[in-house]
Amino acid sequence: TASLLSGTVTITPTAGKGVYEWTETVSATGIAPANKVVLSVSNHVDTDENSAEMLNISSMEGLAGTNQITVIVSFTEATAGAIKLNYIGI
Repeated sequence: TASLLSGTVTITPTAGKGVYEWTETVSATGIAPANKVVLSVSNHVDTDENSAEMLNISSMEGLAGTNQITVIVSFTEATAGAIKLNYIGI
């Protein structure tokens, strides 16, 4: 059976007033290129810059690397600031 790797990472789209597309590579210990990665928006607290309820994500993809995940995300409106994401690597 395959073991699951999981955790939370943060991406931070930055560029003036925001971006519609963002690619960022984040550390994820234990992830390997052979893993498949599933991403979801993580819980946020009121003081976070972006809240899960208000994010307008149209697509999100995670590509596994060695101890890292490259996150590719598209938004329906210009977005900037930290976004917490949960991941599962299979």
